[in-house]
Amino acid sequence: MKACLFLAAFISASPAFAAEQPPCAPWADMKLALAEKFHEFQIAGGLINEKLLLAVFASAGGATWTTVGVGSDGNACVFSVGTDWFLNKPAAPAASGRES
Repeated sequence: MKACLFLAAFISASPAFAAEQPPCAPWADMKLALAEKFHEFQIAGGLINEKLLLAVFASAGGATWTTVGVGSDGNACVFSVGTDWFLNKPAAPAASGRES
């Protein structure tokens, strides 16, 4: 349902490409849309390469989440959406038995 609503929100901006391309918008507009429409805020991010950043957004409690790719040109496109976001704590590394 969320994916359909999000796609519908951006279809009006570029109807000719709606079926072919993911929803895209300037980065500031994308952050605002996710905050206003889905109450999602950026919780994580990382570089994919020198021209592309991955940003992860989630609502409080993780009810919904969205991943967004942000290009060096300032354009942001939705990669994926989902529900029930959770965080795993990394396990402590096992002792190797060797001294450093």
